[in-house]
This record gives sequence, C-alpha cells and structure tokens, in this order.
Amino acid sequence: MAALAVASMGDAELDDMIGALEKIETLPAGVVAASTVLVRAEAKRTASAGMTPDGVKWAPTKDGSIPLANAADAVEVSAIGNIIETRLVANATGSQKVQAIQNFGTTRIPARPIIPISGTGHIPEGYQKALARGADKAFR
Repeated sequence: MAALAVASMGDAELDDMIGALEKIETLPAGVVAASTVLVRAEAKRTASAGMTPDGVKWAPTKDGSIPLANAADAVEVSAIGNIIETRLVANATGSQKVQAIQNFGTTRIPARPIIPISGTGHIPEGYQKALARGADKAFR
C-alpha cells in the first residue's frame, strides 16, 4: 500500500517527503538546539517563581520570607552533543556547593529543588513541554 501511495504522489509532494526524511539525520542536534533555549527559560521561570521544577512552592524561610531570591541566576542550561545539561553554578546567593545544598536539603535546611535531580529518570512536565516544543520546532 505504501508503494502505491508514493507512486501516486506528484513531484512536489515527493520532494517534500524526501526533504522531511533528510531532516531526520540532523534531527537530534536540531531538537537539542531548539529545546535548550526553551528548557533554560522553563528552569529560570520556576526558580524565579520560588518553585520546584514540578511547580511546587518552596518552603518559606524561618522568618517567612521568600527563599533563594536569586536562584534563577544560578541556573545554567547548555547543550553537550545530544544532551541538555541543567546545572547550578555559583552566583550572588552563594557558591555552587551552597546551591547544591539548597537543591537537596540537609537535616537542618529543607530541600528547595531548583533543578531536576539527576539520575531519577523524572522529567518535570514543564521541561517535557519545552522538549516537545523544541522537537516540533526542529522538525518543521
């Protein structure tokens, strides 16, 4: 049946199909490039709003103020080959170690996840949507 459908295509339709198939070769790099910008925006959005990557508000500080006011400045998202890496860097709020402690918490400091926890296999919904939009953009 597929051969019959291809045989009935006009030249322009066949050229479009060939063009789409040729894009598949570079699709992973295109998806990563398009998605990195969108994932960065999502990571900074949730951090700026004082939320975990899953959209849950962070615990307030002991005095009731909003914690980690500059957390978004510590978020760095970059493409490394076909991988999008999200990590915390030193900023005005503290060192990279301080950022990591906030992300995981301790016995005294409640966890206030700024970025997803590596190795869990969990991708927050906002990040999934960013990846899907990036993939859609790369395939067009």
